[in-house]
Amino acid sequence: MQSDRLTVGESFKVDKAVAAISYLVSRTAESLYPVLKMLYLADRCHLERYGRFIVGDRYVAMEKGPVPSRTYDMLKFVRGDRSFFDGGDAAKQAFALDRQTHKFSIYGVPSFEALSESDVECLEEVANLRAQKGSNFIRNASHDDAWKATTRNSDIAVEAIAAQFDDGPSLVQHLLNRHPN
Repeated sequence: MQSDRLTVGESFKVDKAVAAISYLVSRTAESLYPVLKMLYLADRCHLERYGRFIVGDRYVAMEKGPVPSRTYDMLKFVRGDRSFFDGGDAAKQAFALDRQTHKFSIYGVPSFEALSESDVECLEEVANLRAQKGSNFIRNASHDDAWKATTRNSDIAVEAIAAQFDDGPSLVQHLLNRHPN
């Protein structure tokens, strides 16, 4: 059945979110909000190259940038701001999040087994951008046309993200009609 609107977030994977966050933190030592922005950029990269998001989350256009909704809820659970998050215990076993500084503490050696080669490729590319160009570059890059065009506190449409790519219209058609006939 073909839909006239793309949706994501129904395939959210806690293990991939934990692995992606652990990867970015281990590579950059960044705090909560820069990590969320880097995750957006990695997902945007992965969508353009491979036709899917890494974690399977949906993005909300918050005042200070795009935020992966379920991932942020999971991190609020880790921080102690939520009493429950389905699968959140895996995140609590992987890292802690300080309420004041928003800094992560990774427990032991992080596991990246849930990530595919293409996931790591895009995460690494964003981590390298952060190392070369700094946090302000990451912040500014995440405030892209899709975020700008979305009403605050609303979901950012996958179509709006894909529209920024050279082959965006073809990608949207592919995603809308993955199984023709």
